[in-house]
Amino acid sequence: MFSQTLFPLLMVLTFATVFVTPLINIDIEKWLRDQNSKFENNCQNNEVWRECAKNTEPTCPNQNPMVDNNCGQPRCQCKDGYFRDLNNKCVSKKNCPDDTANRVWTYLLNRDNN
Repeated sequence: MFSQTLFPLLMVLTFATVFVTPLINIDIEKWLRDQNSKFENNCQNNEVWRECAKNTEPTCPNQNPMVDNNCGQPRCQCKDGYFRDLNNKCVSKKNCPDDTANRVWTYLLNRDNN
């Protein structure tokens, strides 16, 4: 009985693979590039689009995060020399909040992760 059910299913899958798939002719790479380009133009001030995004981005309280050379998901990140602030904006070092605010932010981030 199993072979009676399996054989027609295999025939349909084979037909679809051999005859239908080439007719669709989808360029997956082009589609992915088009999808990414929609986001590239939406980066905020002092941000750049990175296809190979850093997994750890410098923030005001952690301006030198551990180096991770693996590629993260493509996304907007702060330009080199800029840091994420409390408002999720990319700011220069001189515009980062003072050390007290950094300590509070670090505490809140660590508290949420525990």
